[in-house]
Amino acid sequence: MLVAKVEGCPASAVELCSHDDAAPSIAGLPTLGISWSRSGPLAFAAVLRDGRIGCDIEQVRPLSHLAMLSMIASPAEAALIRGLTSDEGETPLAFFRLWTAKEAVLKWQGDGLRGGAKSVDIPAGLLSGNVRQVEVERDAGAVLVRQIDTAQDRVAMIAFSARR
Repeated sequence: MLVAKVEGCPASAVELCSHDDAAPSIAGLPTLGISWSRSGPLAFAAVLRDGRIGCDIEQVRPLSHLAMLSMIASPAEAALIRGLTSDEGETPLAFFRLWTAKEAVLKWQGDGLRGGAKSVDIPAGLLSGNVRQVEVERDAGAVLVRQIDTAQDRVAMIAFSARR
């Protein structure tokens, strides 16, 4: 429905092409970037004309985030997250910013999490919430990563660039 609205066509005319090894696409619209995510009852979708896009949303909730850090975070990212974790072990918002930013970049790249979360370095300013947008360098070029304004119980990020 989102693609139909953007393209001004009936939803029945939109044919999603999704493959296990590639980012999703829309038949007949090779330059339209599309991405989606869900977390619990939340859903998030994004499209970009003449560009590449990845998005992710996470419902803020308690989870064993410290155990996950060794799988997804660089040493600097892990130290920042550990420094923001309370004595009660509450999952800090920075962890959800880290997760959603990395997943958005990897979706932008066309790999999803199998692309290796540790291969993506997220600047501390985005994780701490001091900045809302950063540029991340990837082999495929620079990608802008932006936190989307949401309710306090969720974190959403998009990663995007003009098509090259």
